[in-house]
Amino acid sequence: MAIIFIIHSFIFSDKVWLEKVKTADKLNGIMIQLEMDNFLDKNNITAWQAKSDWFYITLFKTFTDTNNLILATESKEIRQFQPIMNQESIQLGFHLRKNIEYFDIQQDRSNNIAFVTLHYPKTHLYDLVELNQEALNKTSINSRNSVYKWSYIAGLTLIANGLINQNNHNNWQTHTGIAIVFISTLTKILFN
Repeated sequence: MAIIFIIHSFIFSDKVWLEKVKTADKLNGIMIQLEMDNFLDKNNITAWQAKSDWFYITLFKTFTDTNNLILATESKEIRQFQPIMNQESIQLGFHLRKNIEYFDIQQDRSNNIAFVTLHYPKTHLYDLVELNQEALNKTSINSRNSVYKWSYIAGLTLIANGLINQNNHNNWQTHTGIAIVFISTLTKILFN
């Protein structure tokens, strides 16, 4: 790999070498990070989405070793990655699991990195919000039921302990246990 890089430096001094491709799943889409040995002019980066769930990034005046170029970090939302080397460009193909609505390209000039952010349709986010609300409602109901369950257990334990250890009929454990069971039953009836 080092020999290829040295030869590349002498022959293609005005060209850019693509070193790494990283991906990360985000709530609203996928972020693709392209790490290069040199800054690539923004006019030399294009992207488009095919109707076949493939998303393509073309890097003009850029080279790489397509046999060794893999996704450094893999996204669960990308089925397949396919780099294709042409004479003057590289085309990176990403077979996506979900459609995207739009994308944008940003660059970090100081680190020679290009970020391509793929955004899902807003309906995808609305679906996630609805799912989270349903999960929250179920969790809330389960939490309430757990509180009632533990209140009944604590109350019944105090009643049983009061009856077993009673010196008289008016001990505090029996009264407290009855009060806890009564309040738990009353709140369950009122709030459910």
